[in-house]
Amino acid sequence: MTMRTETSLNKSTSVERLPGDVAQCASRIDDIDRKIVNLLLSRFELSRHIGTLKVQLGAEPFDPNRVREQKAYFVSSCVRGGLDKRMAALVIDAILEQVVSERISRLTLDK
Repeated sequence: MTMRTETSLNKSTSVERLPGDVAQCASRIDDIDRKIVNLLLSRFELSRHIGTLKVQLGAEPFDPNRVREQKAYFVSSCVRGGLDKRMAALVIDAILEQVVSERISRLTLDK
C-alpha cells in the first residue's frame, strides 16, 4: 500500500537518521490521532444534538438512505486516497452503527 505524505523520506536514509525520523513520524501520528479523537467527539456531539431534535420533532431517529450515502461517500473517499476498502468500511460502519444505536436508545428512553 502506498501512503501519501507531505514530504517524501529520502531513500538513502542513513541508519543514524532513522531513529530520529521514526520518532518524528510517530509524533506526527500521535498528533493526528488526537485530532481524530477530537473530530469523533465533535461528530458524536452533533449527532446526539440531531437525535434530540428529531425526538422533539417526532421524526424518525435515522434515515437509512442517508446512512447508505454517508457510508458510500466515506468508503469511496478513502479508496480514492489509497486506503483499503474493507478497512474504510469497518471504520464508518462502527461509527454509523453507534449513531443508529444511540438514536434508537434515545427514542425508546424518551417514550
